[in-house]
Amino acid sequence: MCRFDMGESLGDQMTQIYFRGNRQPNVSVTGELTALVFGETFETGSVTLRIEDKDSIIAITRYDVDPETLDEIRDNGVDASTLSDKSRDLIHNAKAELDKATEEFIRSLKYYLDCDSRISESKTFRGPTRIEWSVDQASWEKCPYDLHGGHAVMRIKENPDFDVRTHLHNSLAEPRYFPYAMRMLNRAKLTQDIHFRCLDATIAAEHAVKEFLATKAPTLQALLFEVPSPPLVKLYGSILEYYAGERSPYLGSIRKGVEIRNVLAHKPSPVTITPQFAVEYVRDIELAILHLLRLLYPSDAVIRYQYEDKLKCKQAHEEQLPREIADKRL
Repeated sequence: MCRFDMGESLGDQMTQIYFRGNRQPNVSVTGELTALVFGETFETGSVTLRIEDKDSIIAITRYDVDPETLDEIRDNGVDASTLSDKSRDLIHNAKAELDKATEEFIRSLKYYLDCDSRISESKTFRGPTRIEWSVDQASWEKCPYDLHGGHAVMRIKENPDFDVRTHLHNSLAEPRYFPYAMRMLNRAKLTQDIHFRCLDATIAAEHAVKEFLATKAPTLQALLFEVPSPPLVKLYGSILEYYAGERSPYLGSIRKGVEIRNVLAHKPSPVTITPQFAVEYVRDIELAILHLLRLLYPSDAVIRYQYEDKLKCKQAHEEQLPREIADKRL
């Protein structure tokens, strides 16, 4: 099996086969955003994705196979029991590729467009669906394989200030978020244990600044990920200033988070953390990460909007806090 480009001539001994996965999300959208996202075609790697409507995300990929493999898939119908290992591997690889592309697409909606953060990744997809195959994309047959797809529940925020389609295309071509850091931050938002909430947020902050520096200065990658790194306060302080021209505005919160992490890691009795502090700390870490993304992609309208919107929320919240509570925070 091998890949081929659109329009490339196939040899006499090979033929093309398309695989299609259909996942059923529950995506709530409002206003003009429906027209901006639904029906649009997106490319990620060798997979084409399209949101047909609110009930269907279609992912399609294709392979170059020998006629015998195609005949075997055609003749077996939905019975996978007699498939050769070669055909099983083909369908398995196609399924894995469609899964990966669809998950990356959902993450772009979730983390780049800042869709509903209350939905954990583990619950983003559920329920079985089937993978289908075709030779012409006009007539589709069920594969002899169950594709365990899913059900995504999230809300896409409407914003008239930027073209959602263009920015989503850009994010799929080059993910404009820190994948691991954003996933840890999302876990911090969802957990009910305030100690783990602070720990996960601190881990997210560490991975984000490392991913930032590795992108900004690729020669640092081995030092950042293979050997013990400088203290987190240094990374967000003098080191960030050296490579990006400014320190993080959230150094104070990061310093407190590091102190809490060290206490939790090294002392048998946990430090006392108020629920209010945990909420504010996670919010500040999210702002610190968005600040890094703004430094990395200064012209990106989506990132700029997310950062400014969350900063306004933080400022409005702090204005409502009684002065004596604000002064007694951890």
